[in-house]
Amino acid sequence: MGNDTPPALDENHLTRVTGGDPALMDEILGMLRGELDERVATLDNALNAGDREAAIQAAHKLQGAAAYTGAARLGAAAADLEARLREGADGGEALARLRTAVVQLRGLLNPGQASSSST
Repeated sequence: MGNDTPPALDENHLTRVTGGDPALMDEILGMLRGELDERVATLDNALNAGDREAAIQAAHKLQGAAAYTGAARLGAAAADLEARLREGADGGEALARLRTAVVQLRGLLNPGQASSSST
């Protein structure tokens, strides 16, 4: 299953979405960089409040943003979390994968600020 892990950032997808325009790539990644913490905080707040419906919506929005930008690993983790929450599960393992994907993506988006935590 190790080879089934999607890339943290699918640069081929990003190239297709932007037509290879470096300025547009930077703009899209900048939007993701700017929204990532807010979207994760919204998810955390919903989970902490026990608001399953809000958590499902937050995971769905995170998955959509990730899919558009090519953040494949984050998108897969968010989709898995959304599905588990819809099933009534606690989503603990999916949430852990999502958090790992966020750290990895932050490292790519902010190379000078990469965290050295390994989970």
